[in-house]
Amino acid sequence: MDFYARTSKSQGAWTGSYRDHKWINGKEIRPIVTIVCNFTRPSEDTPSLLSLDDVKTLFHEFGHGLQDFSQ
Repeated sequence: MDFYARTSKSQGAWTGSYRDHKWINGKEIRPIVTIVCNFTRPSEDTPSLLSLDDVKTLFHEFGHGLQDFSQ
């Protein structure tokens, strides 16, 4: 999970994977899934609060991550 924005990071949110879900000789190989967002990083005196759109985005991308487990 990579939740916070930084200058070297692309804008938006996405889900990716380093390894696909598969079965080899009857053994399950589980995927390695990433969830990337660009939420505002908390500061010393301000907490990182998610807007309703941020929460929708997080659950949307989480859903994609769950799909990778079922394929």
